[in-house]
Amino acid sequence: MNYYRLFRKYQGGVGWTEVDPLTLTVKSKTTADVVVETLTTTKDTTYYANGHYYVGLDITEYSLDTDYKLIWTYEMVSGTTQTVVEYFKLSIVGEETVLVARPIGDKISQALQRFGDTLLIVSDDGYTAIKGKTWLNARITDYWLLQYVRNVMFVNNPEVFGGNIIRDEIRDKYYLIYNIEKVTVEDDIMEQKGTLLYINKECEIQRLTGTAGEMGGTNQTFTSQKTGIKVHIRAISSALREERPSLLETASFLIYLQNTETPLVLDRIVVDSKNYQVAHINKVEFEGIWELQLSLDRR
Repeated sequence: MNYYRLFRKYQGGVGWTEVDPLTLTVKSKTTADVVVETLTTTKDTTYYANGHYYVGLDITEYSLDTDYKLIWTYEMVSGTTQTVVEYFKLSIVGEETVLVARPIGDKISQALQRFGDTLLIVSDDGYTAIKGKTWLNARITDYWLLQYVRNVMFVNNPEVFGGNIIRDEIRDKYYLIYNIEKVTVEDDIMEQKGTLLYINKECEIQRLTGTAGEMGGTNQTFTSQKTGIKVHIRAISSALREERPSLLETASFLIYLQNTETPLVLDRIVVDSKNYQVAHINKVEFEGIWELQLSLDRR
């Protein structure tokens, strides 16, 4: 099970920038300071060029719902050693075993009064738990967000990124997160704030494949590319067209999904057994999310 940490260094006139430590060692210990694992650190450049590292914990070495310490020892400046201690435990959330980070001492006790829900970042290899709190934000009036928006605030690791799918375990709802703001509250505490877009459907992506026929034509069929993709979909109303006159006349729906998916123009999107055709893909408007314009597919 991977546990991530981002290293930053303050530079005058620039602010906080992501920087690799000069040296870095990590150990996990019991609360009685008995070493459980001496961990190998791995640099991850998925989201940052520098400063983003993780360690892989062997969950068979830890007891459920028992507090442990993760001790990061590093140098950002040669000769100056810094240590950050993070407490964690393994818990069962739903049917998954997840690593739950908890705050250190009283450092962020006041901030935690605003948090409390255990939210889950959904990934291909399971769930990562993070403390957060969601609430409705009635002031948001963007055309595509009406009545679907919730705000969320997080503290401590792991970090969240635009396009992450968040599961609210208590309410059993899924959201796409975007519009992330990150503020360093203290040296080792980061407050993350973002907007959640309610996931209201699942879809399948199909693609035409085929070979040339005897008379020069093609024998094409639709082949499934992926099923169970979590998306937000909404009908294009006349009011929406007034706000967005550039929408295609043939488009009937807008659909939002993670930009890690690979839809193409002319692909078929199947939602509730109904077929739609991808007429246009907007890949740049929302961090981590693609917007697709769909028309009815009569092929």
